[in-house]
Order: sequence, then structure tokens, then C-alpha cells
Amino acid sequence: MTKIQINRPYLIGFYELFAILAGAIVLLLAYLNQLGFPLPCNDEARFYLPALWWAEHQSLQPANINAPQGIFWVPDGFTLFIGSALALFGHSIEVARYTCEVTVALGVCLFALAFRKLSDSWLIGCLSTLLLVTPPLIFAANMVRMEALIFTVLAICLLLHLHSYRVAAATLLFGSMLIHPILAPTAFAYFAINFALYFYAKKMPVIRTLDWFLFMVVGLAFIVELIHIFQHWDLFKQHMNYQLERKRGVAVYIRFLRPQGGIFLLCLLVVARFIYLDSLAKNLSINNHFLTVAIIGLSLIFTAVLGYEMSYNFFSVTVGPTIIFCIVAQKLALEQTSTSNIKHQRCDIRLI
Repeated sequence: MTKIQINRPYLIGFYELFAILAGAIVLLLAYLNQLGFPLPCNDEARFYLPALWWAEHQSLQPANINAPQGIFWVPDGFTLFIGSALALFGHSIEVARYTCEVTVALGVCLFALAFRKLSDSWLIGCLSTLLLVTPPLIFAANMVRMEALIFTVLAICLLLHLHSYRVAAATLLFGSMLIHPILAPTAFAYFAINFALYFYAKKMPVIRTLDWFLFMVVGLAFIVELIHIFQHWDLFKQHMNYQLERKRGVAVYIRFLRPQGGIFLLCLLVVARFIYLDSLAKNLSINNHFLTVAIIGLSLIFTAVLGYEMSYNFFSVTVGPTIIFCIVAQKLALEQTSTSNIKHQRCDIRLI
């Protein structure tokens, strides 16, 4: 009797295991290098203490930092995120740091999957993921700051885009402004480039259930936040003026004279080269992910350099350049394959 062997597909393949392993390694490195002192540092305290107050009193008016009317120099999204973790697992700085470490590790896993989908190559996906594992990444994982959550949100947005949920991706990018406005330029740039591509193609984006769901949730959250702002409009203006004055302390050109500015210029030139070639080949279409993903990477680096804060180096040195590396490597791989195919065709013609 002949035995018929049925090959069942694995639920988790090699690359999925690699993505999980990469996240686990980042979690381990962050744990081994976490800040050991029990009290939050000055930078962490601005984010941790309001979250602790919310966990203890369910209030966004943290009297423990002398802000009985609330804080408006940053949105409340991150406060609610960390506050929820503190309410569930305990009121301590260690819980807040562990939450950020796990969040960054999850983001690494999601970025690994996104890089594989974007490049259509496990090798490029692995290399791009390994490029994420840098000191700024571990630093962001160890700090109770918004970079950890923004990193994971950005990974989710990239995956949504690559799976053709562009409306959901744009909605989530705009929704990230409820955590921190650092992705605001990225959100507007992503919306503008997709609007232009669809307008040029004379098409409408397909809107599915997930798109509608995220749109309604983010829209409702924006309405609640705006009501909260208008109820404290004078205080909001005071906090924003303070932030603007603090940001104006360094001239814009000086910010771009740093190494981070050089990274932005290099990435811009490389991306411009490929966009120019695509425009000559009339390949700038909706299905071409290069342009939209490049806009995400470049706008992220640009905003981080312009923001001129040490914690933003995570985006200008690690995340943004890695995104650019992935799409450029994918482009170079396609060019190499195309050149190889042309050579084989010429050889076949000569043999005939």
C-alpha cells in the first residue's frame, strides 16, 4: 500500500521565529541595561508622575507635579497608557519601565514582519531588523517616555500600509498625535502623497471595516481631547508658548549641521535618485510602495532632527534610516534581478 504524506503548513515559519527572537533579544538587552535606581530621573518624571496620579486617582490633573488643572504641553495618550499598566500591575517605576521595554520589543517584532513584507526578501528583512538593535533603541526601551509607544504605533502603521489598509494607516498616524505630535509631519506627508497618487490614478481607496473602526475610534478620541483643551484654553496656550520658546533656543541650521542632519541629507539624496528613475520609467503608481514608505522614513528623520532632543535620536539615527535602508535594498535587489534577466535573455538570443 502506498502511503500518501500530506505536508501541513507550519503556523510559524523561520522568519516569524526570527522576528520573535529579535524582540526577545531586545527585551533581554533592555532588561540587562535598565536604569537601576528606584526613583524616576527628571526626564522620566514628567511622564511617569502624571501616569501614577491617574492610576491612583483616575484624574488627568496631577497634583504631584503641581499641575492641578492638568498638563497641556503633551497629549494625554501616553499618560493613559502607562497609567493603565500601573493600575493593572502595580504602582512603581519598575512596572512603567518594564511596560516600555515590552512595548519596544513588540515593536521590533512588528517591524521585522513589516520589513519582510516590504522587501519580499528574508535576508533584507533580517538585516533591516538587526539594524534596529542599536544603543538608541535600548535607551528608548529603558526610559518611561513616549518613544516606546510611538515606535510600536509606527510599526503597526507600516504593516497596515503594506496590507493595503491605507486609510487605517493614515488614521492611526494622525491618532498618534494623541500620544505625542512627533509623527504629525509624517501623518500629513503620508496623507498628501497617497491623495496625490490616488488622484493621479483617478481611483478611490478601498475602505474596509478596519478602516471605518479606526477612523471612528480616533475621531472620537480627538473630539474628547479637543473638548478638554478648549475647557482650559488659556492654560493650553501658556504650555504651548513655553514649548515653542524652548524649541526656538537653537537655530534651525545648527540642528542640521549635526551628524543627524547629515544622515537626513544622505537618505534624501539616495531616495531622490530612485524616485527620479521611477519617474522616468513611469513607475510612480499606487502599487509602488517605495515612494510612500520613503516619505515615512524621511519625514521621521526630518522631524527628529528639527526637534533637537537627545531622545529623538532614536528616530533620526535608528528607525528612520533603517526604513530607508530596507526600501533601498529592495530596490537594488530588483535592479540586480532585472539586470541578470536581461543578460540571460541576451545569452539565449546568441545561442539561437
